[in-house]
Amino acid sequence: MKNIIITSSFNLPMGAHPEVDRLSEYWIEYRINIFMNYTYKSFVNQTNQDFTYFIKYDPLSENIIKNILSKYPQLPNNIKFISNNETYFQITKQISNYDYFYLVRIDADDMFHPTFIQQLIDYNPKDKTKVLINQDGYIYDIENHLLAVWSYLSPPFYTLIYNSEDFKNRIFYKFPGGHKDVVKLDYEVLDKKNFIVLVHGKNTETKFFSIFNKGLIEDLELKNSILNEFDIKYI
Repeated sequence: MKNIIITSSFNLPMGAHPEVDRLSEYWIEYRINIFMNYTYKSFVNQTNQDFTYFIKYDPLSENIIKNILSKYPQLPNNIKFISNNETYFQITKQISNYDYFYLVRIDADDMFHPTFIQQLIDYNPKDKTKVLINQDGYIYDIENHLLAVWSYLSPPFYTLIYNSEDFKNRIFYKFPGGHKDVVKLDYEVLDKKNFIVLVHGKNTETKFFSIFNKGLIEDLELKNSILNEFDIKYI
């Protein structure tokens, strides 16, 4: 059995965007609303629930986050908001009985396809492979209802394959250039369009029209079909 752990950074310090008011109640409430309506939904809709998802927050915002989350239905046991200080401990606890594990990365305002976890379980990578990458997906502007194909050689949608003892000994993969360096590892590509990048009112860098946008999907039937796959209701 594969041990699959997903992590997202919710409001950790961002060196590139110090101006973001990530500790304010207004910003946190807005982003939790996005998370619950999109990212969270994509995980509770997974056809296989054999995973653990940690959403990491700045400990300075713990009280605000807990208060806002209390307004929503209780999260399932495999989806947890945790203080960033707990991340290493929580992961090492999860991997104690496994020789290796999968560490999946996604932003807390994006989505995976409902079959994504099952795909990871079914997929058998080569022995030397250290990362599985999703290069192709979609981008959706939730305010203007625009949908397009999105593609990137080394995107922020990847799954690291870790030796558990290495991780316990803090031997981590390093990406000084961010996710664009992930392809420097031995990798394989998952060829299904597995993700949706969400564009909303408080993105810091993501823009709908960019070099990664590979074509607007204007056919209404096709657009609705794709959005329905991800349980996004478009009118």
